[in-house]
Amino acid sequence: MPLTIQISLDSFMKYIPILLLLCCGCFFSKNTKRPSKQLRAIDDIRLNRQDLGHWLDQPLPPFAAISITGDSIYSDSLKGNRIIINLFFSKCAPCILEIKHLNEMRKHYENQNVIFLAMTYEDAITAANFAQKYDFSYSIIPDYLDYYKPFIRSYPQNIFIDSQGIIRAIKGTVPLNVDPSAPILDAPFTLEDMVENMDPSQFYKIIDAME
Repeated sequence: MPLTIQISLDSFMKYIPILLLLCCGCFFSKNTKRPSKQLRAIDDIRLNRQDLGHWLDQPLPPFAAISITGDSIYSDSLKGNRIIINLFFSKCAPCILEIKHLNEMRKHYENQNVIFLAMTYEDAITAANFAQKYDFSYSIIPDYLDYYKPFIRSYPQNIFIDSQGIIRAIKGTVPLNVDPSAPILDAPFTLEDMVENMDPSQFYKIIDAME
């Protein structure tokens, strides 16, 4: 007799958010008409599925950019500071979920020579609206896909650079603090639960270990 498992619709619907988050970095609807920049970003992800380990212990490529607030940001002028670069876009659900922890991390390292930047392929208006809507406190550089596309494997991506400008780690979203031995359906997560169950301690350890 074949084995059958019965799950109520309400129970199934409750687990959809975590299943989506764990199964994919970002969700793109096949029926949604996307702007050309978004198509380029998706194509770059497909092309850059290779391991990013070759970037570790290598210098961060130099850049000169303008933030959404009009500030000029030059990589050469940032040397002597540890740098964290977050790669995101405005419709990326995991990007949104981790913002609370990214903001807390920035506040924790205030006045400790740590610079927090975020880069996106989207234009300045879209990026500014996103920052305002979600109270994202990083310095955001818009329209910068051509620079960061070698680092993209999925969104979000977090790049950790030491005070000498050397890349020390590249990580995805803030990890979920979930017991891997527990059945997934035993984890009654809503979107709010997921935010609260994210564990950024790994990110803090990386920053603390950098000089």
